[in-house]
Amino acid sequence: MAKIFSSSRVVFNRSVLNDVNMRVFEGLCSGSLLMTNALDDNGQAEMFADGVHLATYRSPEDLVERVRYFLDHPDEREKIATAGRAEAVRAHTYRHRAERILAKCLGAKYDETRGLTSIVLHSSRGTMFARLAIDAIERRREIHTS
Repeated sequence: MAKIFSSSRVVFNRSVLNDVNMRVFEGLCSGSLLMTNALDDNGQAEMFADGVHLATYRSPEDLVERVRYFLDHPDEREKIATAGRAEAVRAHTYRHRAERILAKCLGAKYDETRGLTSIVLHSSRGTMFARLAIDAIERRREIHTS
């Protein structure tokens, strides 16, 4: 999919559920112009601006007209595509999402200078040792986030 998207001049998205789906992020990261239906009511406008990072359409006729326009204006198309990719990479990768989720779940602000830590617990003696390890990790986190 990435190879096809990155070799295209325009990547098309139509959100059936009217949500900002993965195709939005995949299209933007490809470096090609993303043409998607307007999803302003579902958070798209807070992340990406129409005409700056991507292009939106509101009807089938509007889609055809806008695609024709951007195919006829390659400099403008490339400028928007480049800005869209830069914004997606800057703030909307899987890592960004994971960091926000973890920060929300842990109730702590993520410090990007410290990075993420993965902890894998394996205990053949039952949950008691796992619980002790988790409690120790939580105590250490409380010390460092206070």
